[in-house]
Amino acid sequence: QRKFLPFLYLFLASLLPLFTFVLLVDPAAKIDIFQTALSSPLLFFFLLFLSFSFLFTFVFANKRRGILAAIFMTGIFILRYFGLKSPFQTFILFVIILLIEFLYSRRTS
Repeated sequence: QRKFLPFLYLFLASLLPLFTFVLLVDPAAKIDIFQTALSSPLLFFFLLFLSFSFLFTFVFANKRRGILAAIFMTGIFILRYFGLKSPFQTFILFVIILLIEFLYSRRTS
């Protein structure tokens, strides 16, 4: 359990850029990084994924399950962003994540 404690600190540290981004950046703005224009929602979802992955890695004490849970949660927010609010799409995303977990748990055993 002790080796996963830094992920809690990383989660708390990742909240600062996430909240700063939410409060200070216009959602319609384009951000230039390395001569490439990126939209604000793309960077928001990336920061959200990082925060969720650190949190769930600490909660599950497993990096693979933490990343899969972060993909699931970020996927739900992306579906909501595009206006897909049906429980069926959330269920399909959940089944895909469970199948990936089952595949990798069977492969490592």
